[in-house]
Parts: sequence; C-alpha cells; structure tokens
Amino acid sequence: MKTTAFTSFIAAILFSLGLQAQDNLGIAGSNYSPANTVLINPSSIVDNKAFIDINLIGVGVFAQNNLVSMNGSLIRLYRAASNPNAVEEPKFHLGKKSYYALADVNVHGPSATFQVKRWGFGVYTGVRSVTDVRRITPEIANYAVNGLQYAEQFGQEYDIRNLRINTLTWGEVGVTAGTIVKQQGTQLITAGVTVKRLFGIMGGAMHLDRWNYMITDSSHMETYEISGRYGFNEPGWATGKGWSTDIGFTFKKTLEDVTYYTPHSRESDCTTCDYKYKVSLALLDVGRIKFKNPYYYQEFNEGSSDWEDYNDFDPQDSEELNSAISDEFNLADQQSKFKMWLPTAISAQVDYNLGKNFFVNATYIGGVPWVKSFGPQRGAQIGITPRFEMKRIEVAMPFVLHEYRLPHIGAMIRLNSVIIGTDNLGAYVLNQDIYGADIYVSIKYTIFKSFKCRTKKSRSKKNKKGITPCWGG
Repeated sequence: MKTTAFTSFIAAILFSLGLQAQDNLGIAGSNYSPANTVLINPSSIVDNKAFIDINLIGVGVFAQNNLVSMNGSLIRLYRAASNPNAVEEPKFHLGKKSYYALADVNVHGPSATFQVKRWGFGVYTGVRSVTDVRRITPEIANYAVNGLQYAEQFGQEYDIRNLRINTLTWGEVGVTAGTIVKQQGTQLITAGVTVKRLFGIMGGAMHLDRWNYMITDSSHMETYEISGRYGFNEPGWATGKGWSTDIGFTFKKTLEDVTYYTPHSRESDCTTCDYKYKVSLALLDVGRIKFKNPYYYQEFNEGSSDWEDYNDFDPQDSEELNSAISDEFNLADQQSKFKMWLPTAISAQVDYNLGKNFFVNATYIGGVPWVKSFGPQRGAQIGITPRFEMKRIEVAMPFVLHEYRLPHIGAMIRLNSVIIGTDNLGAYVLNQDIYGADIYVSIKYTIFKSFKCRTKKSRSKKNKKGITPCWGG
C-alpha cells in the first residue's frame, strides 16, 4: 500500500526503532568501573578504585514507545520464537492524545582509563545511534497502523503542531583528562573534560511547526498550510564531521583527611580514600555534526498543496524523495548547511556510603530539547540505585523513572570485569504489555593496584592513634 512522503517518513522511523542503551543506571555510580562511568561524568576517572580500566567491547540497547507493545516477558517470547504461531501479534494502543518513541544504541569500542598521581586520563571509541520522535498525533498513529487508505479519516481536516522527528548515527573517538582541583581536610573536588571527534554516518530530521491537511479519498490529499523544515543525508561513513565535549565535576566528603592524599600511591597505602557522600554534575554531548554533500535540506514557509494520486508515490532513493516533495510544495533549492546537534544532556548524581560496602545512588539525566535546531533529544531519567560493591563483585538494583512517568526496576551484576545489566528487568520476567526494553553488556580488563604497589611494600604512616590516615604524608 502506498503512502505519502510525510507519513512514510514518520512511520518508517516510528517502526524501525532499534533498542536503546539509555544511561545504564545500574553501573553509573560504580567506583570500580571508570571506563563506564566516564560516559556519565568525565571527572569520575580521577580518584576511583581502578588504577587501569580497559574496555574491550561493550554494547547497550534500549527502546521505548507508547504505541506498540508485545504481550509477555521477553524470555517467554524468545522461547516461543521457534514456533511463530505461539507468539502473539503486536498490540497497537490507539486513542491516546500523543505518541512518542525513543531509541539509543551504543557500541562501546576499545577504550581505557588510567591514573597518574592526582590525574586521570582516558581514551574512548564508540558508535552511537539515537532516534527521537515526539508529538505524533492520533490520526498519524492511525495512518501508521492502518495505512493512508484508512477510510474512517477520509474527509476530516487535521492540524499537526510541533511534530519533531530526529535520528542521528555517528562514530566518535575521544580523549579524557581529569584532575584533583582541591583537597583540604575532608573535602575533595575533581574535574574532568572529554573532547571527541565525531564522524557522521546518517542524519535525518523533520520539524513540522504546523501541518493543516485533509485526505479526501484514496488518491487525493490537500494541504492548506504547512510550515517547518526537513533534512537528511546520503548515509555513509564520515559523511559528516564535528566535535563534541563533556565536562564534569565531583565533590566528595571523605571519611579522613585528604590534604596530602594521592590516589593509588604507596604513601596512601596503595588504595583510595573512602567518602561519606559525593555529589557530581556534568554537561554531556555538547556538539554537532555538519554533513557534507550529498544532503537535502528544505523549508516550508506557509506552503500549500493539492496532491493528486499521492498513493502512487513510491520514491526509490533519497534524491527522488526530495525532488518529489520539492515539486509538490513548490520549494526552492536551499543553500543552508545541514547540521544536527548531539543529544546534549545534564547529568547530576548523589552517591551516599551506607557502610559495609553498601551505597545508594540518586541520578538525574535530562536532555536538552532542540526546538529551533535539528538534533535528537535525550530521554529524561531519574533513578534511585542501591548497590553493593567490592573489588571482584558488584550488584545493583536501580529503580528508574523514564520520561518522568514510566517506572521500572532493573538489575546489574559485575563479576570482576564483566558487566551485564538492564534498567527494565520486568520486560524479561513479567508477563505484561512490553513497550520497550534495554540491556547492556561490557567485557573489560581491570588492574586495581598501581605497578609501584605491586613491586614494593607500601610505606604507610600512622597517626598518634595508630590508625593509617588516608592522606599518607
């Protein structure tokens, strides 16, 4: 069944969502996995319990929407996959006021962090893909499910406002540096910054500020007013380039004096100083990608159209799609550059030490909405995560509120340097309507002690009470 360019673009993105690795809250507060936590706050590579942390490979995937669901746990659905007749058809939840879909895939390539006295350094490689669809109206959802030949909506005038579709895929290579910027008494402040080189692979966006239209019958669509813009490129490696940066700070209230403390030094008994609590703040993914030709960019300025035989429209490539839309709406060639912003976000954390290796972490991550520019908006997350951590094992159970309205309980386990977790455990074990799921896995190699501490005995100093102070001397 044929569709118009607008609706096919919306439907294609809505239903081609992969799985998204959002923020992996189960490992986000860890003191033993800086190669992972640096993605949430670059200052975490300083003063952590891993002297060298090497990420060999990591993959994280997540998806969330409010239109399509599957019934039953993912484990049951996986077992039933061998018998297609046993798997129920997807359920479409029509009749809501608005629809959205979010997706974020992250392939975490070879990366490493290491510490040198009061400094921390890191290198990072990865490939990411983020899709963000917001403000899909009920009639567009009906068209996406039933096709444009949905007769019940023939002859009805509809008005779309502020529809946003953004999808961006890119590779990135980055370096991180951080240091202790203040240490006095039981207060320690660290700062870190990451700079990344970006290599655009695919970008596409459509922002409709307004679309007032009617599909009169199976072959005729009238547009009375349309304003907005769209852009997309021909996919390919490094078809766009750019830069981005992360910047973060961490304040720690330590259990002992850290005035002369150096992490992982013999003077500090080859260890790190424990804290009562720490507070972290970061600004993530500040940057954009500028795509080079061939790309397509057009603006609608109070345009209109009377599209006959729209159901025969079947573009074979990007150029044909752009040409047809330009001709139908009398659009002039645009000279504007096609640029897309990364999913910039604010990250804030509070981590409290309950004692005996138990911690509780509170995390907030909020995406910046790109109202006037192209770029996906990162999904908002609030998480409360109790965890138990030791050198060789770590367990966490995050309680996550996604987009301020979807509560989930997750689970994460780290065995030495192998991590597996999800922020939505219910999708795997509960028989329910599944609107999304996520999972993340990392395989690493971690060195917990510095090389000097391996070859020589530590020269710890004791205070008058005979207790080894954290600061050494």
